[in-house]
Amino acid sequence: MSTYWLRSKLERESDAVTDRGDPVVTITHNAGTVRVYCPNPNEYVVDADVVDKAAGLGANIIAYATTWRKATYEAKAYGQANGVEVIPYAGLFAMLRRRGVEFYN
Repeated sequence: MSTYWLRSKLERESDAVTDRGDPVVTITHNAGTVRVYCPNPNEYVVDADVVDKAAGLGANIIAYATTWRKATYEAKAYGQANGVEVIPYAGLFAMLRRRGVEFYN
């Protein structure tokens, strides 16, 4: 399950609410809702194809772990042009904090 880690972290350490979806998890918070695609293990390079897949699933964010995955410049630019933000998990958590999600740890 590609969203397992993200869902677990949000449920344990924040006041955000998830729908427990996979591979796209909907996160509801004070400032609205985001739909996050977490690439599956064989998508270790986030590229334009992954952006197309995420957009087709209705995601508006692709979040990934930088320890074992990378995103190409092409994916970031293509995502921006197609309404899908490509960001590492740290960027996702920072965005959620800016939007009022409280993290306990």
